[in-house]
Amino acid sequence: MFEDAIQTLAQRQFQGRPLDGPLQVQMKFVMKKPKRPKDEDLPMVKPDIDNLFKSVADALNGILWHDDAQICSIYCEKIYETDELLEGIYLECKNLRSYEVS
Repeated sequence: MFEDAIQTLAQRQFQGRPLDGPLQVQMKFVMKKPKRPKDEDLPMVKPDIDNLFKSVADALNGILWHDDAQICSIYCEKIYETDELLEGIYLECKNLRSYEVS
């Protein structure tokens, strides 16, 4: 279900052809802060960040890139929502052989 929602949103946002070549991907998962967080500053809660990344990477196969095997560099973080950064998934992707950013 999560991957289906990601695919639907990605298809609305990204109208181009899947990216070619080796990619660098940055993902930021912004979560609502619970009333009683384990940690005030960082969301040390489920879902695990590696599972979030893998779900999104798999969902974007054939949409943003041909296959997530193209991803050669990753930066990923999980943070709490702020006034400036609302709950959601923020993604930046660039080809490591060019300076184009998507």
